[in-house]
Amino acid sequence: MMKRAIGVWVAALSLGLLADEVTPTPRVSESGDAGVVLTAKGEVVSVRGGTVDQVEAGKGEDGNLSISFNFLPEQEDAALNLTVKGLYPRNWVVQSEGWTLGKWLDEQFARGIRLEHARKGTYVISKKFGVVKPKDWDSFWSKIFVRVKSSLDGTLQPCYFWAPEMAKTTAVPLVVGLHTWSADYRQVGHYRTTLDYAREKGWAMVGPNFRGPNKTPPACGGEPAVQDIVDAIEYAKAHVKIDPKRIYIIGGSGGGHMTLLMLGRHPEIFAGGAAFCPITDVARWHADSLLDHPGRGKHYAQMLEGACGGTPAERPEEYRRRSPLTWLARAKAAGVPAYIVTGIHDGWKGSVPVGHSFRGFNALADAKDQVSEADIATIEATQQVPDALAYRGERDPFYENSHRIHFRRTSANVRFTLMEGGHGGNYPAGLDFLSRQVKGRPADFTLPATGKGGEEALGK
Repeated sequence: MMKRAIGVWVAALSLGLLADEVTPTPRVSESGDAGVVLTAKGEVVSVRGGTVDQVEAGKGEDGNLSISFNFLPEQEDAALNLTVKGLYPRNWVVQSEGWTLGKWLDEQFARGIRLEHARKGTYVISKKFGVVKPKDWDSFWSKIFVRVKSSLDGTLQPCYFWAPEMAKTTAVPLVVGLHTWSADYRQVGHYRTTLDYAREKGWAMVGPNFRGPNKTPPACGGEPAVQDIVDAIEYAKAHVKIDPKRIYIIGGSGGGHMTLLMLGRHPEIFAGGAAFCPITDVARWHADSLLDHPGRGKHYAQMLEGACGGTPAERPEEYRRRSPLTWLARAKAAGVPAYIVTGIHDGWKGSVPVGHSFRGFNALADAKDQVSEADIATIEATQQVPDALAYRGERDPFYENSHRIHFRRTSANVRFTLMEGGHGGNYPAGLDFLSRQVKGRPADFTLPATGKGGEEALGK
């Protein structure tokens, strides 16, 4: 490793692309740009428009070269022209504060690349690709990004928070939007649909990180993840007026898992929840993921072992504690309305067999309405619903044509819909359902006369 601190000069030249996979040609440097020139050994050649320190060069987690440095610009939000000489072929990535800023060839680095809106922070040059910074991050998402202090361990946790102007004086509904199983707060697409709905309806919205991908003990329904969602709600209540009878939660895949878990862990908070293709029994999913079967992924079993500290046989209580099925009796007793949706092909074209959703429904439904394990096994194996169970009910405008309903059952305060599709959900339908729920009242399953739904494919 080599560490140096310095501040001087650099200029960068534009270079045309040699491959489609790399970031487009950078513009020629301008007089107000900052600049840094390094070598692949971590030596600082020159700096302009700021200071550089803590330069390190060595092997990264993937065994390839990784170069990092801290940069403090003299002018905030100026472009940074970055030159690195001596990199071996071929593609290299620049990351800062967890975001991938782009991918360039070694030849481009040798001549200089341009990073727009360079800010104070750590920059890393490596071959490890990560989450690409959204194009509207600076113009929008960064403006609603906050860090909420965990009441459990005192750490500052990433979160999005938006509220309408009227919420300063008038109590508004609040919806909690969740990311998927392997994602974190940086995958803003998982929050976008929920946020757009909140903005249209005049609701407040929080999008907590709940400890990111479900591969570590604090995540995957661990106590820190659960508390992060509670803390995000409290953060919203501390900053604007929230209607306590209209707090909702929605998510798909890992977000569906967490939605149902939260309804069971904290039924006193929520007026309703919508869960799409949820994992409801993590021990069962561990076994599902190890099967040699289309759609499954053994890495999910590895993630669960990382979160739970071993296999289900080794840590049964951890798997039980992190499973929604363990807690849903509390949501049922409290009468919390729930809306569950999955695609009939999930488990084949997707990673979560539909039985997880059926069993989530069964845990919330009256005994007479529960679906038998024999029927669940048939549907999972054939991707078809037995004729006796096929849906013949009233038209639902959110489920038309290619997203038609194969099976639907409503019982007590839960509705489960098995639609045409794979590992996905129907956010417009779920949000419409939530909009009619009020805490303390029975679930309102009224169907609107009009609506536009469809499957939203969910990341893994």
